[in-house]
This record gives sequence, C-alpha cells and structure tokens, in this order.
Amino acid sequence: MKKTWKEILMPTVVLTAVTLIVSAALVFTYNGTKVEQVGDLSNEALAASQTLFSNSEEFATIDVPEGLDERIHTIILPDGDDAIGFEIELKGYKTGLVLVVGIRLDGTILGYEVAESSETPGLGTQVAEADFKDQFQDKPASTLVAVKGKANADNEIVAISGATISSKAVIEGVNLAVDSFDEVSKMVKEAGNDESN
Repeated sequence: MKKTWKEILMPTVVLTAVTLIVSAALVFTYNGTKVEQVGDLSNEALAASQTLFSNSEEFATIDVPEGLDERIHTIILPDGDDAIGFEIELKGYKTGLVLVVGIRLDGTILGYEVAESSETPGLGTQVAEADFKDQFQDKPASTLVAVKGKANADNEIVAISGATISSKAVIEGVNLAVDSFDEVSKMVKEAGNDESN
C-alpha cells in the first residue's frame, strides 16, 4: 500500500511542532531560574551570600586591596545588611573549601556560609551545619581558636570531633576576614565619602 504525501508529512510536522514547544519551554525555564553572576562572585558564592546576608537583594563586589591575604578572592558589599563579606578559598582536609564570611560594621561576626566544599562527607561537611556555624555568630571580631570539648572563652570554637582539620580551616578563614576587616571597612568608608562629595 502506497502512502500519500499527507501521511508522510503529518508525523514530521507534528514532531517538529512538539520539538519547538519543548525547546521554548526549556529556554523559558532556564532564563527564569538561572542565577546571574555578580561581579567576581561565582554562582555558588552568590547563593551563599544570599543566605548569609538575608536582608540584601543586591551585592556589589570590589577589588581586594593589595597586601591582603591572597586566599581572599572577593570583597562583597551587600545592599541591605550593615556588613562586609569576604569570599575566601581555603585548604581544609582537601583543597577547594570556599567560604563567604560576614563581619558587621559594628565589629561583630555575622557568620559564614560554605559556598563550595570537597571535604569528607559526614565529617568535614559538618562545617556547613548549624551546630558548628552558630558558634561564630555575634562573636566580637577578634582572633578565634579551636578547642576540644567545651568553649570556656568568647574567642573559642569547639572543633568537630573527627574533622579537626576542616574545623580549623573554617576558623582560619573567619580569622582572615577578621584580620582584614579594619582595612577593608576603612577603604569602603573612604570610597563612600568620595562618592558623596
């Protein structure tokens, strides 16, 4: 039995129409859900910033001043939080631990979020859990130290049992932000004064 042109073309037309509709839906979904990169922030660092600086909708980035530790990749200025953020890459148990650390302008630690981590699942990854992260919140921006068991001083952070290296890496990252805060906040204030003049 010989097929007519209609019988041959109709499935092709239908298949083409379905393909176009699905493609348009994919493009619409992608554009509606993608995260725009902000300045030098990766998508992961932007997502961490949005969590840490929950009052902010927009984030500006500025160049890291000369002389700061090279592990500080980006300085983040959230628009709705009175704080400065630091994107910092560290070596924990493995390389590739990236934190976004927030220091309030009043000199207290806002906290941190893990943007990227290759730490050991179930051990080192606990640095991203609230039990550990909450220890940093509202502490004075001074040098923190890791301790085992129980914290007896305001600058002590209880390390995660079995993940001491990861714990110390996070503490080191927060300390980098603390050590850089005065210089960066002074630079931000001067830049703000220059813009207002």
